[in-house]
Amino acid sequence: MARAIRGASIAALLILSLAGCAGTPARTARPGPDWSRGIHVGECSVNGTIALHVEPDGSTVHLAWPETTAEGDRIHYVQLDSQARPKVARVLPLSARSPLQVRLLPDGAGGLVLCYPNGIGEDRRLYAAHLDATGALLSEPEQVSQVDLAVSEYAARATDKGIHVFWSNNDYHTRGIYHLLLDSTGHVIAPSKLVVDKGISPDFQADRSGRLHLTWVYEPTVDDENILYAPFDAGTREAGGATLLGRFALPRAATRFGPVVGLGRDTVHVVWAWEHLASGATTTAGEAECRYASFPIDNPAAARESALSLPPTPRPGYALANGAFAYTALASFGVGSSSVVCMPGFVPGQRDEAALAVCYAVSTRSGSGMRVAVVYLEGAAPKGYQIAAAAGSVVMRPALAADGTGQLHLVWLEPGGFHQYLVYYASTSPAVRAALGRPGYDDVVAAAYGVTMLLARALSMFPIAIVWLFLPFVWLILYLFARIEGDLSRRGPRIALAVAIAIYIVAKFFIFPSGFLGAAPLADRLPPTLAGVYLIALPAAILAIAGVTLWLYTRRREGATLLLAYLVFGLTDSVLTFLIYAQGVLG
Repeated sequence: MARAIRGASIAALLILSLAGCAGTPARTARPGPDWSRGIHVGECSVNGTIALHVEPDGSTVHLAWPETTAEGDRIHYVQLDSQARPKVARVLPLSARSPLQVRLLPDGAGGLVLCYPNGIGEDRRLYAAHLDATGALLSEPEQVSQVDLAVSEYAARATDKGIHVFWSNNDYHTRGIYHLLLDSTGHVIAPSKLVVDKGISPDFQADRSGRLHLTWVYEPTVDDENILYAPFDAGTREAGGATLLGRFALPRAATRFGPVVGLGRDTVHVVWAWEHLASGATTTAGEAECRYASFPIDNPAAARESALSLPPTPRPGYALANGAFAYTALASFGVGSSSVVCMPGFVPGQRDEAALAVCYAVSTRSGSGMRVAVVYLEGAAPKGYQIAAAAGSVVMRPALAADGTGQLHLVWLEPGGFHQYLVYYASTSPAVRAALGRPGYDDVVAAAYGVTMLLARALSMFPIAIVWLFLPFVWLILYLFARIEGDLSRRGPRIALAVAIAIYIVAKFFIFPSGFLGAAPLADRLPPTLAGVYLIALPAAILAIAGVTLWLYTRRREGATLLLAYLVFGLTDSVLTFLIYAQGVLG
């Protein structure tokens, strides 16, 4: 026995060591239909959206993000092939200070234009650099914002006429939104021009006709957030009449996301969200709300503000569906609303439908977590959604893009330590799904680690069993002291055993942690009507197995004794209970 325990301990330590050496999980779990598993592709130093551009044929995915190195702030560039394998990974040889909000835009000839802010505070300016197809620098970065004002936020899109950029200065006394136009190599064609006085946080999309659709925030007073929209004439560089889409009071201890704009075939969608960073009289820290307004592309006055709600289930039911993107099944919005829906971001460009990525909270009877969902909007309303990333407990900053065949490509962040964020990538591409779906070394380590941790959790709960095992044991000791007969072939010991089992069952269900019935595995995957039956049937089945084990013991062993028979029943039931419920109870 001692040798077996020692061997098991050594094996457990070896598994934990291998898991530790493996470090960051290489791949996440498969989230559902159409989406691949997520793969870890790098580390980012800033909690910000990753730059993402996908070649039209889906053969190459370009990524870029800010990185802090021993030499200072840098921009990291990664290129993935059609199976999510890294082809290029390099730190770009350019000097940058706090280069947040990195963007990659196509130059139309296979290369890229890199846009990024450089500097902090009042010295923050927007720069652009030309890269070749492998991410190598073709020209020195050029300051493109030009106006002697800090660049607080910006949005950039590549069109047939060049790269349009809207940027804002958010200082209270000088705030406004500026437009500038770059050529395909990142050089200025039309310099910065003030187009929206007092506006901040711009975002825009270009439709198939070349018209731009601009949204922004206007704050008439502190924390009074007005979400506005206007069409923008790229020829005259003038914004049309502004339409108020929504208005809300942003609490001091809250942060806003967006607004962002997406385009369907003949519909404009504008989405914004805010997250509470601290609890208040009517709010809880971490709660987030998402709103949207949709309207015909030529009639913004028809916009109606609505809440974007997602059910908190981590495993929604899917039904067959098809549309402008490469999906085969969608989940309906069903019943219930997640307490967190935030960080929205649209697929660039115009298609017959719009695709929106959001982070949202899911919960089960045994715990909660975060997911990335892709919501598909057709006409003026959401059509359905998919879970695109079933990752860790926290996911952040999703960015979504589509290739020419309608396959979607997603990147997001997860916490990776102090000032460190893990970058993950997933796709609906069949090649990526096949490549990332193959079993690998990380799956073996993860499975072994999961079994080891399950056993460790079950073992950690065993002191609880001592209490409910002890009470019937006391009864049996008193019985044996009074009657001095423990042979189960006699009627008296059999009655004593039945009483001990009854005491055991009552003690177990009174002493076990509250809510443990709801921690049953797989309960959250069942319809409510079946879940209630399952939650009662599972512990009953465990007791039945323990009873069968006791019966086998008494049938196959001559001279079965009272105490040993009770221990066979009690230990069988306790071990099975801990193995099945430990994960749900302890999380």
